[in-house]
Amino acid sequence: MTVLLALAGCTWISAEQLTQGLDRDGDGVDDRQDCDPTDGGTGTLESRFDDLDGDGFGAGEPRTTCGAPPGTAERGGDCDDGSPDVHPNAAEVCNGVDDDCDGLIDDLDPGITGRPELYRDDDGDGVPGDVLEPACVAGHGLLPRAAQVDCDDADPARSPGRDEVCGNGVDDDCDDLVDIAGVDPFSRWFDADGDGVPAAGASDRCIADEPGWLQEPPDGLFDCNDSRADQFPGALEVPGDGIDQDCSGLDLVRCPVDADQDGFAPVLDPLDPNTFTLAEQGTCTSYPAAVDCDDADAALVPTTTYWLDADADGVPGAVQTVSCAPPDSRPWLTVGPAEPDCADDDAGRAPGMPEVPDDGIDQDCSGADTVTCPEDADHDGHGVPGTILEPTGVCALAPCDPGVPGDCDCDDTRADVHPGAVELCDEVDRDCDGAPFAGPLETLWTDGVPGQADVVLTLGRTDVLRVCGDADFDHTLTLSGGR
Repeated sequence: MTVLLALAGCTWISAEQLTQGLDRDGDGVDDRQDCDPTDGGTGTLESRFDDLDGDGFGAGEPRTTCGAPPGTAERGGDCDDGSPDVHPNAAEVCNGVDDDCDGLIDDLDPGITGRPELYRDDDGDGVPGDVLEPACVAGHGLLPRAAQVDCDDADPARSPGRDEVCGNGVDDDCDDLVDIAGVDPFSRWFDADGDGVPAAGASDRCIADEPGWLQEPPDGLFDCNDSRADQFPGALEVPGDGIDQDCSGLDLVRCPVDADQDGFAPVLDPLDPNTFTLAEQGTCTSYPAAVDCDDADAALVPTTTYWLDADADGVPGAVQTVSCAPPDSRPWLTVGPAEPDCADDDAGRAPGMPEVPDDGIDQDCSGADTVTCPEDADHDGHGVPGTILEPTGVCALAPCDPGVPGDCDCDDTRADVHPGAVELCDEVDRDCDGAPFAGPLETLWTDGVPGQADVVLTLGRTDVLRVCGDADFDHTLTLSGGR
């Protein structure tokens, strides 16, 4: 215990009293609440809870912290610090979780929000009445609102959709109509769309003239679509709309016509009845996509092929077009050529034209001018000027000039006579140079046997030799000096 002493001019105080109100670091925080009384930037000691999910509420016991460090909260009471959606300020919703941490879950919590609107089904017939009782889960006498409300939720025998029992004085099907006692059921057919034709399928009704219920149609034809008032047997059919208004089973469609029977139809115009006929869907005749040129003239069809005959020689070229009529005023033919004109700008040239040889012009379009080629009757490879016409323009033998010695064959009846042939010692001009053999008389001799080698006259020979080149070809040689 600290003892206070009173001395003259002084008052003794305890250590505890000494620290009260003391702010040594001047940060405005009492040293007793200051995290560090000697550091003006450390803040205040606080009591905080650990807040792991960051929802502003902590769990467990508080602990003293310096200031408000991350992961802590000033308030506690979080019953699930692992879920940021669960804390004392959360709204209770239908999810099987105590969202607001008050110990009550879903329907047990009077503060719950957002519950589905369910209605009580007190009689348990599966059709609820009009008593609203929100709840998280349907069942146990609570159901979603039905299309029609149970007119007596205390009687399971009465609800919308049940059969009306005739003669019991009760509105069994909740349609606000009560049967007529003492009468038998009426067979009636329901007309849902109000077009005067009911759908097939009769029902027993207790009221003869019940609204919406009709007797069987006299012709026995029922509505094929009782959800459309414009669709029933006898309704006006609208062509091409994809709807079977008259309940025939097929939509009425517009079919193209081919008045001239040429296999082609004109453009179908819905506003022009001359371009179509009405027929059941699927029964139209199919026509080519090409449009008829004139549906009153079978000779005019869009697939006519026209060939251009620009030079008007009667043979068109390769230019052609497919149309109803010639495209312009130039000559066009409707019969194609067996072979196109090779020069449709020249009336003197076309397939079948007479060919003029050696003029450099391909009149008949064969691909080449016809030329006159040499003849080679003896087949020795050399010819004479002849009259052989070659349509390909290429001769087997090169042309020759008979005025030039050695250019043409000088005897086309002998294969051993032609330019370049071997000359023999006789009167025949075999090489066609214009003269028989004329060798040197003083040295070249022959033994008189055609085809054998020549010999050279030498001194001392005693056999009889004939000279080649004797002027009169008498095969006699007189040698000077008695030889």
